[in-house]
Amino acid sequence: MLTANLSFEDLGANWDVSDTTIQIGESKIEIFKSSQLSWSTRRFDGGQLLWIGEIADPFEAADAANPSSDLYRDFDAAEGICLIVHGDDRVELVRTCAGNCPIYLARGRGRVAISWRFEDAVAVLDRAEPDILMCQRYIEDGMNQVRDQIISGVQMLWPAERAIIGQSSTEFEQMPSPQALLPAQFADGAVATGEFLRLIAEAMSENFARANGALVELSGGLDSSCVAFAAALLERPTSSCGVIHTGPVGVQQTSRRNEIIELCRLRDFTYPAAKDLTYQSLGLPGFGITPFDEMYRLQCSNLLERVRAEIPELDLVLTGMGGDELVKDYTLHRTDYEVAGYTSSSAVVAAACRSDLFMRLGLWPKSPLISRPVVDFCRALPKKIREDRQIHKLALVRSGVSDAFLFPRYYEHFGYVSDLSARSFDFDDYFSTSAIHDWRIYDIDTVLEQAREATLYGFTPELRTTLFFLCKLEAVLRSYV
Repeated sequence: MLTANLSFEDLGANWDVSDTTIQIGESKIEIFKSSQLSWSTRRFDGGQLLWIGEIADPFEAADAANPSSDLYRDFDAAEGICLIVHGDDRVELVRTCAGNCPIYLARGRGRVAISWRFEDAVAVLDRAEPDILMCQRYIEDGMNQVRDQIISGVQMLWPAERAIIGQSSTEFEQMPSPQALLPAQFADGAVATGEFLRLIAEAMSENFARANGALVELSGGLDSSCVAFAAALLERPTSSCGVIHTGPVGVQQTSRRNEIIELCRLRDFTYPAAKDLTYQSLGLPGFGITPFDEMYRLQCSNLLERVRAEIPELDLVLTGMGGDELVKDYTLHRTDYEVAGYTSSSAVVAAACRSDLFMRLGLWPKSPLISRPVVDFCRALPKKIREDRQIHKLALVRSGVSDAFLFPRYYEHFGYVSDLSARSFDFDDYFSTSAIHDWRIYDIDTVLEQAREATLYGFTPELRTTLFFLCKLEAVLRSYV
């Protein structure tokens, strides 16, 4: 949402606002340029405030004289971030409860960096070194909702959190513990499926109102299909796109997607999953920049470039991230070293990864299934309608899909493409020189031995995942260390 490089020596200077840039002495704040974002600045007694969000500053009139960052932390109607400069010795940064966009913080060389781009945070450090523990956790557990990142000194600010940035230190406040909602029972005549889709539509209605061109990521699965039907309720021209599997699974996926495309009247774009290979893409420019990334980034990037060639005004992408987590028995699931959040960390992290991909292409991401009203609604549903994702299935049945859509023959996933990529990738050559080895982060030799054997007998999903995060970590460390 923003990229800021600040010096405390400049904080008392006047703010020179031009287009999407704010110059404060030698310091600078750049706002992500998108029709989806509204931003404003205002003075108050003792400082300045900057708001960037999907709507106009919701508290501009309520707290004009003495801004309260607690109001913003509790706000869940739209994603936003508030930067409050108190005099020349303290900066307060607070996020709303809604959020997709990653925000990194780092300090060094007498400056503070705040950015949605990982490389901007690393650039301000006096010296880039790996955080050994976080690197090990990244390899073993993948991406998580954590404060400290794989480069020592880079930290992350998550939704509903606050950072108090002083001249010598930064203090973080996690999201307050969310209220627990327990499953209820239906009243006579209740139709939860309609309300489910309505809430999803409401979560993205402001985005549609601003959009010049909207696109739904449509895999053909339950989550993205529900988002597509919810988008159709808003009655605005919408396109769709999807990375398509190979073989009979791809034939099935195409058939299921075509049902949604016809029912929702979507203009569709596709890209073959097997055209680009996952591990091979890590050596390409730009693929070793951030650890919060999408495993199939190259396929998705190429697909989006194809869409933009046909729809140059495209500025909004809708995802189905977070749909699985809506119906879990424990919807606050996270590891013991993750920060607090209002929904499962896997949903928030997945949305952050997709956001990096889209924003680097100049597109604003929206994942309506992680909005708090949708999450809380699903928590309150009776257990039976959540089991086996019945709420999704019933919503789709009422929207007109076939029985074959709901009960497909094949399980659709990218295991085949991932296995093909792993079988044709020389892991020994890739790790012949290794930052992971040099910094003694992980026992690569054991994993490489497993990879050699798997080349003959097949890669398990667990081994493919470990190898991806090993390779991804190696690519990122090579970029900075």
